[in-house]
Amino acid sequence: MRFTVIGEALVDLVQSREDARFAAHPGGSAFNVAITLGRLGDRVVFAGQRGTDGFGELLSAKLLGSGVRPDHWRTLALPSSLAVAALDHGGQAHYSFYFDGTAGLAFDALGPLPAADVVHAGSIASWLPPAAGFVQGVLRSARASGTTLVSYDPNVRPALLADRAATTAEIERCIALAHVVKASDEDLATLHPGEPVDAVAARWCALGATLVVVTRGADGAVAFGPGGELARRPAPRITVADTVGAGDSFAGALLSALAETGLAAPADLARAVETRDGRLEQVLRVAVAVSAITCQRPGADPPTRAELDAYLSRRD
Repeated sequence: MRFTVIGEALVDLVQSREDARFAAHPGGSAFNVAITLGRLGDRVVFAGQRGTDGFGELLSAKLLGSGVRPDHWRTLALPSSLAVAALDHGGQAHYSFYFDGTAGLAFDALGPLPAADVVHAGSIASWLPPAAGFVQGVLRSARASGTTLVSYDPNVRPALLADRAATTAEIERCIALAHVVKASDEDLATLHPGEPVDAVAARWCALGATLVVVTRGADGAVAFGPGGELARRPAPRITVADTVGAGDSFAGALLSALAETGLAAPADLARAVETRDGRLEQVLRVAVAVSAITCQRPGADPPTRAELDAYLSRRD
């Protein structure tokens, strides 16, 4: 199947818990989703921008080295975008972002994207100007096709929420265009504080989502449809290096597994959700495994297909 992923590319400057030094890791939510799909052997195009600096070279090297097609990967005469990630004692990353005057959100002249079976977008580019209008237009066209599966991950960054109500409205516009929505429990708590997870999932299904998958850190993940909970998968006990890219690798693996199990067409996914198809549990199993592997490595470093297969075989 053909995947198109659109969103910001940036470099994570991740602080070590041992000596407080910073290491540069190519990243960005949608960028990491594309990297995950490429490493799992899927045919994926990433639509985004890099700067002309050394950080941009890092981004290109990882993208091309992971098997992602560069058809809509642009180099702009601007600096690359940055995120500074400080780690707490549990390896959880807390971010500060640097987008002003950089390449990451400059989608105004990207041009038409290639036809795809699955389109994924998410995070900052989907709800922050100047990228949001362009990204939402891509999702709107894909949803209107009737045959392209639309996937969305809000990946909320509280440090960038100048107006939570306005950002929530932008995010819900994207959710209304998506068949698959992946979000973390932290996303839900930020957007709808105090509301139960199942209530928020029901709200998003009412907006138009067919499948809502919520990641819950060490508690794994749970999938919801319009009729309520469909499946859940616990997370394995692991030693966490950091959580950078964990949710993004989950999202990429989720899409890869939907395609592999024959559920990556809107009609097929709708039937599976309606009948509570057992393949949905298998999809969660794969996505949780990929996220767990990523958490055991510094930075956003998802596994290859061979590494995933070896990991799953040890768990069986």
